[in-house]
Amino acid sequence: MISVQRAGVIITQSNDLYHTAYNICEMYQYFQKKTHTSMIEIHKPAIPVLSGKPSLARRWADALDDIGVVYGTQAAAMFKTGHALANSDESDWMAIEGIGPATAKKIVREIRGIK
Repeated sequence: MISVQRAGVIITQSNDLYHTAYNICEMYQYFQKKTHTSMIEIHKPAIPVLSGKPSLARRWADALDDIGVVYGTQAAAMFKTGHALANSDESDWMAIEGIGPATAKKIVREIRGIK
């Protein structure tokens, strides 16, 4: 539970049915605010990392669909800068072991904003 809380997840406890109902009502009231923006903000987990702040290329690669941590790390090592990642093509992505032509095409289309 501690690691979940450190990742930014709010955990509430209740002792009985009444307390659970009270918590649900309080949460409902809170989310009725018209100016509430937490659902449209980009989540930044509060998990400390030992490797320092990730590069822009790494953060952009991680944000792409079908990339994940392993491919994101490899992409950051390959592209070095956000500019290089933004100007990449399918052959660049296929140079990463495990990314095939279909995935590379999908990634490049996402980078270019093509649906």
